[in-house]
Amino acid sequence: GSCNRCSNPNRVVRQLKFIWKPGSVPPHYDRELCACVLCDEQLKNDMNIRIPSVNEVNYRRTGNSTGGRGNQSSNSWGSSSNNNSRG
Repeated sequence: GSCNRCSNPNRVVRQLKFIWKPGSVPPHYDRELCACVLCDEQLKNDMNIRIPSVNEVNYRRTGNSTGGRGNQSSNSWGSSSNNNSRG
């Protein structure tokens, strides 16, 4: 189903259905559990689920010219050192 707490008219947040192996989770859980990992604090704490906030997300840049030069120079250095070791 959908989470009534996290969903809004513009966004539907689905609950996940967990089916546990017997003895693999704390005894206060049933064998099957439908829960939202965004708002179910007990589930997040018990299962050590950590959802980063927007401020904690690190964005990786792609196509960075400095990274490209670094890779090219290390490749040419590696190939020249291989040539020197042979001769």
